[in-house]
Amino acid sequence: MAISFPGLRRRTTRFHKDANGAVTVEAAIWLPFFIFFLFGIAEMALVFHGQARALQVAQDANRSYTVGEFATADETAAWAKASMASFSGSVKASTVRSDGLITTKISVPAADFAGNIGIFSMLSDFDIVVTAQQVQEF
Repeated sequence: MAISFPGLRRRTTRFHKDANGAVTVEAAIWLPFFIFFLFGIAEMALVFHGQARALQVAQDANRSYTVGEFATADETAAWAKASMASFSGSVKASTVRSDGLITTKISVPAADFAGNIGIFSMLSDFDIVVTAQQVQEF
């Protein structure tokens, strides 16, 4: 049993004739900007994620040195550098103990966090530097 809708074919045909290509021009103009914006947001999110990860590593290094897991500041800095090696091969890390305060500083090129997206070429010009401090407990 077939159900028919009177006039449906005529209305859909008229609709297609009137709207043919109406959105194509706008989409062709705005789509590249939208895609560029989307990839830019993704690249900046990767940089912020890398910065948060570096800060977490610096805090963990300080905590481990504070409770005696590492014997020296150099050993702590080496651990921090090794922990960040999956993000970048050019990580710089240093740990200093002074007056009962442990300070770890990690520096990583921002372009290494951004991956291969490459939207912002300015990321190759600066480093992400994080510093964490903790009072020595023992």
